Formats: sequence, structure tokens, C-alpha cells
Amino acid sequence: MIGLLKKGNIVAVIGAGIAYTWLGWGPLQIFEDRILVAHGTRAEDSSGIPGTRNDKEFDRVIVGLNLEDDRRFVFHPKTSGTSIGFKVSRPDKRKSGLFLPENTATHLEGEVVSYRLSRFLGVSEIYNPVDYYTLGPKGIRRFSELLRSNERNSNRKKNTKSIKGKIATSPDEMLGIYKFRHKRESQSVDSLARNGLNTRHSFVALLRGDGPMPAERKRTFKGVIPDKPDYPSPFEQERILAAQFSTILVLDALCGQWDRFSGGNIEVYAHKDGRLQFIARDNGGANLNWGSAGRNWYRKYVRWVTRFDPQLIAELRLLHDFLKGTEERYKGYESKSKLEEAMGFISSRSFKEFQWRLTDFLERNLPACEKKYGASCYFKLPSDDSRGREARRSTPGQSVAHRE
Repeated sequence: MIGLLKKGNIVAVIGAGIAYTWLGWGPLQIFEDRILVAHGTRAEDSSGIPGTRNDKEFDRVIVGLNLEDDRRFVFHPKTSGTSIGFKVSRPDKRKSGLFLPENTATHLEGEVVSYRLSRFLGVSEIYNPVDYYTLGPKGIRRFSELLRSNERNSNRKKNTKSIKGKIATSPDEMLGIYKFRHKRESQSVDSLARNGLNTRHSFVALLRGDGPMPAERKRTFKGVIPDKPDYPSPFEQERILAAQFSTILVLDALCGQWDRFSGGNIEVYAHKDGRLQFIARDNGGANLNWGSAGRNWYRKYVRWVTRFDPQLIAELRLLHDFLKGTEERYKGYESKSKLEEAMGFISSRSFKEFQWRLTDFLERNLPACEKKYGASCYFKLPSDDSRGREARRSTPGQSVAHRE
């Protein structure tokens, strides 16, 4: 099994008929729908940036987005958090989007690269859609009218001052990002953070190769409630939640995230059917141009997380093989520079750092984990894949769940 993962042979790893014969494992269903097929994307996505149907719908929204049109798009102040921007809605509709320019709380490239990478790896269901967007003069004027001069929070005050300076310098064009706003309200699980990752938490122990293997039992987290009063209490299988959170932290390490543990950025959705799901909604702290401080955060992540989703590792190996030149194609791309662009990189330095981290993770860190923990550095998977599907269709019951 480990040998197959090293070769990036995802067909052999998850293909029908040979699904984890080692130890009797079967494919792990981490997400609402099965995402991975042999090449890591849905079957209908054979070109362009891979993604789910929701990802493709977001792409269509971006193509038709024109925030210069004040008759079709209404701007609303963003008053929470330290980043400064504005929420977007259609007239008399819910706020379904968010525009953010570059500021100390939002690194544009980090946001986009994190999401695009999740699409290439087939894990975008736990990431918030986001893309670059350039605001024009009419939009900038409307944005400037929303900026407050009486911000009390020092970070908001600093970011507001910076944005006003950018508008004064360039009143006709402002690069930013447009983020999708889910109809679900995210809920933070701050108990998992404690000066970084809370390694004393029993759930965090599941992310370690020397920790207990996640069980089939349902669990939730203290303080997480239904999104609406008439929705069932949110729970999910422990192994699914652990694999989701491990995946987010691996991508954080690769993309330079430093802000996951500052408060409010470890988040979950409580879905209508009672499913609980991790969501990487705010990735504005991801910055691959942070020098030695960024490398220090990378080293922390690879110490904290030593148990991984084997599908994710296989996907990372496919990407790595193409970037280092041992494979000629990667999901329709034959040019390394074209892939760099498709992944959302706007800085060659960032792309170089990402490649260093990917190589270090797969060629140094992962072999060390395998040597130390053996098969325990990968999540065990159910032998019958149908059990995963049935578990998702059933309404989670509090009587069989573990709450912490």
C-alpha cells in the first residue's frame, strides 16, 4: 500500500476490485459526494481546472460578475473581523458574495491558491470558492463610501487607512478577491486551537500516527448547534471529520497558512440533514513569501499532523511527479507555467516555495512518518464502501455520538 502511494498510483489505490486489499481497507468517503475518480476529478471534468459541480457553478458566476453595475449588485458594509471589504447581493436577495482587497488580514494569492489547489486535489468540498477580481472606478467609489473613519479595532483601523491610501493612488482599479458566501453560517471550533494546534485535545490525537485510529462512531464538538432550530443536531463519523481536518492542515502547510489558530478560523458547517463538516472558509493568512517565519510555521504543521488521507497523498504525488518532470502531463496540463497560472500563483517566488514544501513533505516528512508509524500514518478505511454512503444518508443520532 505505502509503495503504491509513493508511486502516486491512485488507480491502483482506489480502483475497483483492488481497493485497499492491504489490511482489508476500502475507499474512504470523506465528502458528501465521491469526488475522486481515477484522475482525481469528477468524470465530467476532463479539461480546465478540475472541480465539483458547485465549483463549476462558481466559475460561471465569476464570468458574469460585474460589480460596476449598481443596479444588479448591492454593496453592504463588512463590519466583523479585521479584514476590510464589502458584502455583495442582488437587490432584495441574500448576501452571496464578499469582495476583499489585499490587506494585513487577507493575502489574495494565498486565498486563491488554497482553493485552486483543493480543486486539483479533489477536496474542494471543504474549501470556500474564491477568485481574483479587479474592481473598477464605479465599484471603488461605492466601496470608499462604505469605509468608516471611526474604526475602534486597531487592525481594522490600520487596514482601512491602507485601503484609503490605495484608492487615492489608484482610483480606477483595485485588485482583490471575490469570495462565495454560503447560506450556512459557519461555526468556529476554537477548542482545537491553543497557541497553535491544541495537541491536548482528544480529537487532535486522531491526527497523529501514534494516536488512536478514528472510529465509525458519530461525534460533534462542544458549542456546535443546528444551523436552524428545526434542523437535527449536527454529527459526523469521527473518521470523516479527522480526515477532513487533516487534509485542511496539510494544505495549510503547503500554502503557507499562519492564521488558522488565531481564533475563529477552525470552522464547521452544520448542514440541513444533520451532517457536520469542516470548512476552510478563511485562508487569507496563507502567504508563501514569508521567509524563515513561514518555514517555521511549515515545520510546526508537519510535527502536528502525522496521519493522512491516502487519497490526498496519492493526488499530491501525481502533482509532484509532474512538477519535478518525471511525468509529462497532469490533468490536461503539459506546461509547468500554464499549471502555475491555473493554480492561481501570481508570484514566481511563491510557486518556488510551494514546490519546495511539496518536495520536502513527500520526500522527507512522509517517509519519516511511514518509518516511525507504519500503516498508522494513514487513516484506516472501511472495507465496505457502501457503509460510508449509508452513513451519510442516515440522520445522525445524538444517542450514538461522542460530544467534546
